[in-house]
Amino acid sequence: TDADTDTDTDTDSDTDSDTDTDTGDTGSMMEEILNGEDDDGDGLVDEDFIAAHAVKITEFIANPVEVTDAEGEWFELRFDGWTEDSDLELNLIGWTVSDDGSDSFVIEDDVWVGVGGYVVLGRNADEATNGGVTLDYEYGDAMAMANGAAGDEVQIAAGDLVVDRMWYGAYVEPDGFPRIAGASSGLEPTASGDTDIPGDWCIQTSSYGDGSNLGTPG
Repeated sequence: TDADTDTDTDTDSDTDSDTDTDTGDTGSMMEEILNGEDDDGDGLVDEDFIAAHAVKITEFIANPVEVTDAEGEWFELRFDGWTEDSDLELNLIGWTVSDDGSDSFVIEDDVWVGVGGYVVLGRNADEATNGGVTLDYEYGDAMAMANGAAGDEVQIAAGDLVVDRMWYGAYVEPDGFPRIAGASSGLEPTASGDTDIPGDWCIQTSSYGDGSNLGTPG
């Protein structure tokens, strides 16, 4: 008749007050600031301080001579400044370049351009085979500019913002787009707003690189 009446009355009142309210990863909550860094983690740098046409497509060659299109096509961009007063350089990493068809690429490396400065992007960075143009970024076969009468487009975007768009068509006087084989088409320095107005463009007359084509890249 074991009458063991163990009356352990341990009243451990440890009331773990851990109030961890982690509801899961919600991504970066930081705001972008103008500092040359990707503060909000979206792959773009200082994009909140860029307005439409702040970067303009200012020159391109779609039909070089003495070199193939795949070797010698390029286009030039100019950075006109921020929405705030700053002389900070712009980094184009993460920007998208496309046309209305299937051509598209994202700039995957740092491409820095100062206010009022120019950068040149092209299909082939080898100056021995591209006509002698120095590129700031090579995009290979991800984009090709058409030579036909229908023309083509080049659009640059920072995220959802289309920063600039250039369209060119056939060269037909007096209202057509000025473009010929072996020479680049350049935007008039005083042009503002949209860069797809034929009258704002002219054929370049200075040679570059090995002298086989005309243009002023960079």
